[in-house]
Amino acid sequence: MNTASRDRSQRSRDVYADLTGFFLRSIAAPSQARPTVRCLTRADALALALQARDAIAEPSIRRLSGAALLELLEKSRVLELVPIVPAEGSRESMYTVGLQPSDTIDPLELLQAAEPGGLVCYFTALAFHGLTTQSPTHHHIAKLVDRPRQPPSAAPRTTIGDTGPKRSRDALGKLRFTFQSVPYYETSRALHTVAGIQLRHLNDRSMVRITTREQALLDTLHRPVSCGGLSVVWEAWETGLSNLDEPRLHEHLVALAEPRHLRRVGYLLEAFRFTPAVPLQSLLERARVDLAADPAAQVVPLFPGLPAVTTNTDWRLDVPTA
Repeated sequence: MNTASRDRSQRSRDVYADLTGFFLRSIAAPSQARPTVRCLTRADALALALQARDAIAEPSIRRLSGAALLELLEKSRVLELVPIVPAEGSRESMYTVGLQPSDTIDPLELLQAAEPGGLVCYFTALAFHGLTTQSPTHHHIAKLVDRPRQPPSAAPRTTIGDTGPKRSRDALGKLRFTFQSVPYYETSRALHTVAGIQLRHLNDRSMVRITTREQALLDTLHRPVSCGGLSVVWEAWETGLSNLDEPRLHEHLVALAEPRHLRRVGYLLEAFRFTPAVPLQSLLERARVDLAADPAAQVVPLFPGLPAVTTNTDWRLDVPTA
C-alpha cells in the first residue's frame, strides 16, 4: 500500500472513530428524556446516527444514508440487533448498545426504549415490586395522555355465575413486539388515573419510569386482566398488605378521587383482615357512610372484566372467588 492509500485509510478510520464517538457520547448516560441508553429502537438509533453524521464535517460521511450509517455501526458491534419478533404489519426492530447477551436484557429496558416517555405498569410493575411470584405472561408500557376526567359511572357488571367476557390479546392494547415468546404491549392511560409514578435505577445505563408499589396495587382494580388475572391480583394484595406504605396508598386514593376504588380497597382490607391506621381508615369509613346514604348506588365489580360469584352488600360489589 502506497503512502496516499495509507493516508486515505487512516483518514477513513479517524472519521469513523469521530462518528462512533459522537454517537456514543450522545447516549453516555440515561436521562428522563431517554431513561435507557442500553437499548434503542431502530428509529431512535437512526436519528442519533444522523445527528452524528451531520456534526462531522466530512463529505464521505455526509453522503451516507441513515441505513448505511446503521450498517456501519452494526458491523463494528456498536449496535447489536435484539432478536424481537415485530407485530404483524410492523417493521419495528431494537438494538442494544454494545454486545449484550439476550439473557441479560431486562424487559423493562426494552419497554422503556420502545417508549422513552412511557410508563411501565400492570403485570410488569407487579413483578418488579415483588408483588407476585408469577412470571409476567405479557408486558406493558403506557403512553400518558392528558384526557379530561369522565363523570363517575358504574362499570358493566359481570353476571354472577357467568364465565365472564371472552378476552382476546387485543384487549391488552397494541402489540408492539414479542421477545423470548412474551408479548410486549403499548397502551394509553389518562394522567388522572395514575397518582403514583417514580423513576427507578436499574443499572448504570438504564432507569425505568414505573408505577409505585401502591399504584400497582390500585391498577389491579382498574385493569385486572392486564395485571395478569385473578390469581395474580389476589396474590398481589395478600403480599402487598404485608409491607404496605399506608400514607402513600392514602395519598394515591385521595388524588385519584375514584369512589369505586375506595369501595374496592375497603372490601379487600376487610377480606384480608387488615386494619389500617387512622387516616386511611377514616377515608374508607367515609366512603362506607356515603355508600349507605345512597340507596341508588349501583353494584360494581370488584375486579372489572373478571367473573363474579357473589355480591357483597356492604360495599355493593360483585366478588369472584379467591
